[in-house]
Amino acid sequence: MPGKPLVSLNGANVNLSNRTVLRNIHFTLLEGHNWLISGSNGAGKSTFLRLLGGYTWPQNPDSRMYYHDGVPGSSPLLFRRQCRVVSPERQAFYQKYELNIRVLDAILSGLNDNVVLSFQPNEREIVL
Repeated sequence: MPGKPLVSLNGANVNLSNRTVLRNIHFTLLEGHNWLISGSNGAGKSTFLRLLGGYTWPQNPDSRMYYHDGVPGSSPLLFRRQCRVVSPERQAFYQKYELNIRVLDAILSGLNDNVVLSFQPNEREIVL
């Protein structure tokens, strides 16, 4: 049974520096689902994630909707509490300082927006 929607994009467009970098994006993130966003440099991965997280606004604001307890709204603030990004910059940090970090710990470090796991996660936080 699919989870409830957390955020949906319905034809979202993003302009940066007077240039359209994402066009007509359709995507729904469901509760309990995990996604891997991959692509080459400059493909728009970071812009897409900033769009989902509400850090970048779509050119057409009505194209993005957040859901809290099934109620739609335009504010990303409650969604940001539920979603984290573990980016390639974090991998570069580990390599630069020669840190041997388990993949699970790197992913879980995103829960507190830290580069290292600084707490003992509970069962709810470890959903693999």
